Parts: sequence; structure tokens; C-alpha cells
Amino acid sequence: MDSVAEEWRPVPGWEGWYEVSDLGRVRNIATGHRRTPGKVLVLSLSNRGRWTAHLFRHYEQKVIACYKLVIEAFVGPCPEGHEVHHRDMDHTNDALSNLEYMERREHRRLHDSHKRR
Repeated sequence: MDSVAEEWRPVPGWEGWYEVSDLGRVRNIATGHRRTPGKVLVLSLSNRGRWTAHLFRHYEQKVIACYKLVIEAFVGPCPEGHEVHHRDMDHTNDALSNLEYMERREHRRLHDSHKRR
């Protein structure tokens, strides 16, 4: 059986607190009150059908879509005029291999044609 190791990278803007994997998982790496380093977070499904992570540090809390964490950590910030596209059209599949930046106009056109099917 051929298994590939999951790769972890720091969450941009949350370095030292959280890491995200190329499979779309998020884990805590900070220590402190009620924190277990390496613990994978339980994700929430948003009203729009996307996985979200609830990130906390000090008195700050932020809810961020997991696909954004993955692509920003592994590819970089979203270029102006682009959006994140899920290649298989499954918005719950946040694996890096399923994500790409696409020009907004092309992305909308693709999703409009997919809806008409």
C-alpha cells in the first residue's frame, strides 16, 4: 500500500498557534490554558456548505473557511481578481489537490454552466 505523509504548514496570520494540512485538516500547536498541542480541531459546516475552523488566541476569535487556510498556506495569497475553485465542485473537499485560484469571471462562468446541467 502506497501512503503519502500528510504535510502541515503554519496558518498565515496565526503562526505559532495553528497549522493546516494539505488534506484540509487544522490543528492547534500552541500550549496554554485548555490547549493540547497537535490536537486536530473539530470543524464546523457553514450554512453555505463549507468547512470552517474556529481559531482562538488571547481574546481574539475568528471563523475561517478551511479551503482558504489550505490554499493560502500552500500556494500563497489570492491574486486580485481571482477566487478559489474546488476542482471536483465538492465544497467539502478542501484537499490542496482539489483547490486552485481561478479568475473570478471564469469561475462564475464555470459555476453557472454547472448549475444549468
